[in-house]
Amino acid sequence: IMQTELPGCSAPAILTALRRAARQFCEDTEVWRPEVTTAIVVDQRQYDISEADAHVRRIICVRIVDTTVDSVADPLAGFIVDANNYSRGGYNIDFHTPHIPSDQFDGHTLVVKRALVPDEVVDSLPDDFLTEWSTALRDLALHEMYATPLKPWSNANQAARYWDRYVDQRVRARFERDHQNKDVTQIAQSGLPFAL
Repeated sequence: IMQTELPGCSAPAILTALRRAARQFCEDTEVWRPEVTTAIVVDQRQYDISEADAHVRRIICVRIVDTTVDSVADPLAGFIVDANNYSRGGYNIDFHTPHIPSDQFDGHTLVVKRALVPDEVVDSLPDDFLTEWSTALRDLALHEMYATPLKPWSNANQAARYWDRYVDQRVRARFERDHQNKDVTQIAQSGLPFAL
């Protein structure tokens, strides 16, 4: 579709613009927030929370769930802990739970929600993410392409039009992100052992 709007523009150039758009959008909004779950092992303190083809921009929320009692899929389940500390794609539960003996975590699951940013050479993004935000990525990529000077498709008016459309999508994404943050904060303030 983009090639029909950008006569003479190559497919690799469009792909590069889309990759940059995906990175900027995720940095601007932090709406790509998949969870990673891992079984907690006694005496293991460091857990890998990295993601292929992406880097962790920020940890949003960490839960420690007793899977014998709570459902990992239940957003209200488990301890919610402050998640500002992590290093090299890992999460160390000692940052926030040093007073709880490690053997008390046996049989529990660590659930970490992360804000991700795709790598520069990412070839695909999750279907649910693209279903929700492909228009924003397309609009930002088209803005960049139309704003590129001295190209057959250069067009300042179109660049401004697509920028305005992208800004609208960005506002919506930030609103949804903040709404999710509000829900998590309310849960944390409802009397659970740890708070954001």
